[in-house]
Amino acid sequence: MLQQFRGTLCGFHTLFNAKMMAKALIVENRFAQLSALCSLNSDREFWLHYSRTIKLLLECENRYYVSKTDKKELPLQAPLERIHMEYLILKDPELYYLRHNKEGAKIWIELFEYTFG
Repeated sequence: MLQQFRGTLCGFHTLFNAKMMAKALIVENRFAQLSALCSLNSDREFWLHYSRTIKLLLECENRYYVSKTDKKELPLQAPLERIHMEYLILKDPELYYLRHNKEGAKIWIELFEYTFG
């Protein structure tokens, strides 16, 4: 798993790690599986994922999921909030592919409550 290096990015790290692990479960061969697992430790892959996720959120036109304030703060490494995750579960093409993979692997992506403090 990629170690989190900044407190406000915990949601992005969680989503990245979950996607990489799920990808490793559904690939066709051992090389692809090892490649997916190695991506878990790639800063480059994380930042590509981060940029892609921010882009998806900034393109959201539904203010219920992404407010005007969110659109200003997200590019400044603001936290990924629960409502953002709800939107991503609905609209992220990568998450859709993971849930409906051609290999027929059962992959569920669910939100769960957690708090710190």
